[in-house]
Amino acid sequence: MRAPLIWSLSLLALASCGGDSGGGGGGEPPPEPNEPPALTAAPELGGGPVQFQLVLAAAAAQTLNFSATDPNGDPLSWQVSVGGASQAAAGLSFTSPAFGATFTLELEPVAAPAAATVNLLVEDPNGGAAAIDIQFVRSGAPMITGVSPDSAFVSAPQQATVTGASLLLNGAVNTVATFGSLAAGNAVVVDDATLTCTTPSPGLLGPNSVAVQNAFGTDSLPVGAFTMYGYPVDLFAADAPIDAGAGSSLQAVGEGRALHAVWLESGALLHRRSLDGGATWSAQQTLSGGEVPSDPQLTARGDEVLVAWIGDGAQVLARSSADGGTTFDAAVTVEPAVGGGPSTRLRLARAGARVYAAWLQGSAGLNQRRVHAAATPNNGGVWQATAVVSDQGANHDGHAIGCDENGAWIAFSSDAFGAVDAGVYTSRSSDGGFLWTAGALRSAASTGIGEVAVCDDGGRVSLVWTRDGQLEYLVSQNSGLGWQTQPTLFRGADLGPISEVTVRADGDRLAAVYVAGGQNVAFSRVGAAGALPEHVTLSDVVEPAAAPTLELRGNYVFSAWRGGDLGGGVGAARIKLATSTDLGVGFTVPATFGDGAAAQDLPRMLVDGARVWLGWLDYRGATPALFTNRTEG
Repeated sequence: MRAPLIWSLSLLALASCGGDSGGGGGGEPPPEPNEPPALTAAPELGGGPVQFQLVLAAAAAQTLNFSATDPNGDPLSWQVSVGGASQAAAGLSFTSPAFGATFTLELEPVAAPAAATVNLLVEDPNGGAAAIDIQFVRSGAPMITGVSPDSAFVSAPQQATVTGASLLLNGAVNTVATFGSLAAGNAVVVDDATLTCTTPSPGLLGPNSVAVQNAFGTDSLPVGAFTMYGYPVDLFAADAPIDAGAGSSLQAVGEGRALHAVWLESGALLHRRSLDGGATWSAQQTLSGGEVPSDPQLTARGDEVLVAWIGDGAQVLARSSADGGTTFDAAVTVEPAVGGGPSTRLRLARAGARVYAAWLQGSAGLNQRRVHAAATPNNGGVWQATAVVSDQGANHDGHAIGCDENGAWIAFSSDAFGAVDAGVYTSRSSDGGFLWTAGALRSAASTGIGEVAVCDDGGRVSLVWTRDGQLEYLVSQNSGLGWQTQPTLFRGADLGPISEVTVRADGDRLAAVYVAGGQNVAFSRVGAAGALPEHVTLSDVVEPAAAPTLELRGNYVFSAWRGGDLGGGVGAARIKLATSTDLGVGFTVPATFGDGAAAQDLPRMLVDGARVWLGWLDYRGATPALFTNRTEG
């Protein structure tokens, strides 16, 4: 273990040479030079002569006495410079300014390890001065409070962030992290509360304890706080039903080990939650009322959960929970059915407690279908009035919505009508969803727009669409406020027309998974501006394919889809999963999962680190039903 780092100190010796140099005859004689005081540090300090340090246990106390003499016999004053927060954390007590030939500094017991840099200055009234810097380290074991993610593959290093306290102590310690008994790689202590590293490879399969250690001690999380999983992904041999035997329209969201699922069954909208990554689930509860529900959607953040759906094909309804889905408030009508035509394609986006909803409303046959939107600032406690997002004088279609703390954006395609160009449009709200800008055309004018998708990370928003079977994209660097002027080709139609696009972003990295030619599932990625897209075909056989999903977690990439013919439920269609541990450069051969012998369709995938949960529609029973599976361990 490296010895504590000594704080650098600087001695400041200032002497006044006063008086003017000019003059002739008969003037006053020049004054005597003023010499700086001589400062004597407390003998308990180490180092010197101008750089000092003291390591003292957090629970201990110490009194330090300093003295100074002035060669000219001038009176002396003392001043201390130290940050207020670090002064309190290090237990420093003193009077500043102080006067006289001596100065006292007290170190009182503190509750936790800390560090502080002190500059001690002594000076006379004529400008002579001396100063020293002292590093105080209140020693004690570091503290660890968490690790994210809390899982990784045993054979593939993953970036991890350890949180805690007293990890840096102003550079006085060298703190390392371990997973199980193995040292993490590339450890960087960012500050007292943060350490970044990569997981060991190979790691120890199963539950691991994560610890931090430096010269003053060790602290660890309980065994099981971190789990190493085998690779390729290994799910349980047996599937588990989540519904009562006739469910459909499954939607799921996850945050860590907390999962929520909603679906339609027997004319009702149902909800269940899991707090252990899908191992066990709560009893189902009915969220809909007397209406016929369709198109369920949900979003969650901590204990805040919001579920929305379309009722009777026309109205938009929502229910919210503030206790993690244990109970829900009464249903709120976001958009009433008042002769506005059918409502379809409900979508949600969340930024903190604010949730945006967007849907299509109006008859396409009458050229009245437009994107409508509403927002709630408090997870469904109250909803603002519905707004028509934009009106190109033609039907809207295929919309996608995103948001962050700076605003919300909606992208959609519009038919050619009159003098208005067809293509992909965007509209933005900067006031929480009250007002939306007029739609701005982002694509080339075209009636060949197939699908539109958006994703974002840290204010960098990517807009992706298909045009005449090709995949194109634009990027905004300011939360959808301004966009590049020219779209970039993401993937041509070399494998056939592209459809069913899902996109994800991680910083500058944009990734997409899609069906090409109806019989191939492929993955594309592009890095920073100007980089060329790279492509990987995920499916290993040419067969009907649909419903691809995509998730990015550090350098891990996951994609699941339906491969094979449904055949009315008796075909060979299976849920397939391909994974990558190198940012999508290469993928595993697709694996199929499940213990049923009938067709599977419409996968839903949740990923937490290396932990995977899958849900899907399964035809093994008398009626199609919903089944799930998850990573072992």
